[in-house]
Amino acid sequence: MREKVKALWRLCFDDSEAFIDLYFRLRWNENVNKAITKDGKLIAALQMLPYQMTFFGNLISTSYISGACTHPDYRKKGYMKELISSSFKTMLNDKIAFSVLIPAGAKLYEYYAHLGYATVFYYTKYSVSDQLPPDYDNSLSIDRAKTYHPDVYSYLSSMMNNQPCYIQHTEEDLKIINADLTVSGGGLYYAQKGGKIVGTAIVNEAKEEKIILELFANNKEIENSLYQAISNRFKGSKVSRILPVHDSLQEGIKTHQYGMARIIDAPQVLQIYAKRNPDKKVSLKITDELLPANNGFYLIENGFCSYNNKHQLSKNFIEIGIRELTSRILLPLHPGMSLMMD
Repeated sequence: MREKVKALWRLCFDDSEAFIDLYFRLRWNENVNKAITKDGKLIAALQMLPYQMTFFGNLISTSYISGACTHPDYRKKGYMKELISSSFKTMLNDKIAFSVLIPAGAKLYEYYAHLGYATVFYYTKYSVSDQLPPDYDNSLSIDRAKTYHPDVYSYLSSMMNNQPCYIQHTEEDLKIINADLTVSGGGLYYAQKGGKIVGTAIVNEAKEEKIILELFANNKEIENSLYQAISNRFKGSKVSRILPVHDSLQEGIKTHQYGMARIIDAPQVLQIYAKRNPDKKVSLKITDELLPANNGFYLIENGFCSYNNKHQLSKNFIEIGIRELTSRILLPLHPGMSLMMD
């Protein structure tokens, strides 16, 4: 099956052979692969890659849809909807809370919206080299990692884990990301102070404009020092940073849509939400076309979520679809997702 899916991927996506080989050597997994075969031919496939996400102080399970593709001769016939619907049922059985994905093109955002996904991951981009900040920490040692550096990735993982709503990466996953950096022309920079890692930055160096894909630091001065070191390395090139949209950003700043999410297990998600918001009282009637198990009446009150699939639990309730519910739950948290090999 691996080689058949690989051939379909090669047909559907404009990825380099080096990246495709890397993905199917290190990322592809038969156990999380979903596929449709017709007339003895593989016509559609996707991967359901497992990730955890921080969510209201909890680590919850998510499933990242990767490599969703349909053979050109079989498109617009409902096969991908069939495949994704089947994936949702598998995710629900595995107690997955959310499904997440990054559409391969702008037109696909609307397609996935019809399947219950909401655009909740946004990013902003700004120039670093045009406005280098004035405050630095001159006592730092800043290097570019040449091989996998366990301490660097341990730091990166811990900083991601501290984000309130963020897709997490395991150590094994970070090793794959490191391999992908080598293939895709990326670099990982790390700052040390007193022998301890105090900051990291991952940079896409493949094109003329260098893009900082992810950056974490113990304080603002260390962050500025990483900006300075990267800008110095690429003098003459524009250096920009992308980062998730969050509360500290000024209103009116230009944002870009990035990824989408969908609630898979509504009772699980709403129970966590209710516990974290004990003062909230709301009654919902949820409709989910592709996952009827989510349909029904929910009452959030006193830190608990009650559910009944037939009878309303309150006189007044809000009727809401699964896509809108996903938006209402996640958008206020300004969720983040990065380094997904997209």
